[in-house]
Amino acid sequence: MAGFKTEWNIGDICVMVASGPKRYTQEFKVQSFDGKYYTVRRGDDLYHVSPSRMFQTKEEALASLDSELVSSEDSFRRLTEEKLAEEKKAKMPRINGEMVALTPDDEGTFMGYVTDRKWNGWECPLFPKSSADKIMEYINSSVGDMNYDIENDSYTMKYFEGEEVECFEGEDYLINGNIERLYPIGSYSWIWERERAPEENENIDEDNSPIMGM
Repeated sequence: MAGFKTEWNIGDICVMVASGPKRYTQEFKVQSFDGKYYTVRRGDDLYHVSPSRMFQTKEEALASLDSELVSSEDSFRRLTEEKLAEEKKAKMPRINGEMVALTPDDEGTFMGYVTDRKWNGWECPLFPKSSADKIMEYINSSVGDMNYDIENDSYTMKYFEGEEVECFEGEDYLINGNIERLYPIGSYSWIWERERAPEENENIDEDNSPIMGM
């Protein structure tokens, strides 16, 4: 059939049969594709749709009613808020993390998640916004200039020495089964480590103390 497509782009408008007995069609806007089903929107409602139910024209959609093109196994279902949340979780980066006290210089201490990711042996933490704001305050009183960009949901760090700028963008993670917005402040660039116990610090020469750096 000339109007049948197997691939659609985000933003495309497709036509589907809304009521077979009434031979009634509606237009929907393509939102995404999960490899099997398309998510399409009409107004405020989202639906999961099999590609074989999507057509370029009203005529092609109605013609499908008189053919065996659309099987009874094809999907056309409205997505509930609960289902949308489940699908959002399924697409999120997943990590198993432990919330611990972290320090970049043995002075400032901040709560963040550590995982199995390392950079030259150092931790590559992810911080909730409450900790990220405290890091920003600490940095601005010591080694650099850090700002939060609410529009891009990111922290930008500019060092007092040099012109290099780092940007740490927020991202939703599924961590230990829960959705959290986390920021990779200093991951893969700062010397982050778990806070030492007081007795451990007493045994470290001041000249060999870890410092924050690139």
